[in-house]
Amino acid sequence: MIEHYIISGSGRTGHLLLASIIESAGTSVIPTHDPAYSTGNDSTTALIMVDRRDVFATVMSNLIVWHSNQSTEYTKIVEPYNECEQQFRLLYRLHKEYLPQHDLTRPYGLVEMFYYEDFVNDHNHVLNRLGLTAVTSITTVPAPYNYRDIILNHEELRQVYESLRQQ
Repeated sequence: MIEHYIISGSGRTGHLLLASIIESAGTSVIPTHDPAYSTGNDSTTALIMVDRRDVFATVMSNLIVWHSNQSTEYTKIVEPYNECEQQFRLLYRLHKEYLPQHDLTRPYGLVEMFYYEDFVNDHNHVLNRLGLTAVTSITTVPAPYNYRDIILNHEELRQVYESLRQQ
């Protein structure tokens, strides 16, 4: 029987939304950015990893978070700016290295992978896959920005991204 759900995702992959969806079933949920996090009893713990298919959008959103120091509470306006290629490369590498850091040999009671694009508009996708039923409402605050409006050199960074993907 699952007692805890660890929701593990690198930044800007929707792990807090996923945690809210699972929490809506009255379950114990621990969102984390630490792939080594443990509840102490893996056999009663579900490891739910979350990622985003649109890695470029993930990295761009992370760049804005690093620049603005706002990730869940959006209290200040982020003025448009040019982002440096080195920072883009760093955050891309950190994102790509995150999921493989999980030790999947641990005896988890359940291991599942979810993608943001599959549940952002369909919360039942998560609940149905996990066999859960919502008992409370789901509340989240989406980011109020679009990287295309804030990171002025996003097209140049897309070219960097495409070259990194081919390596």
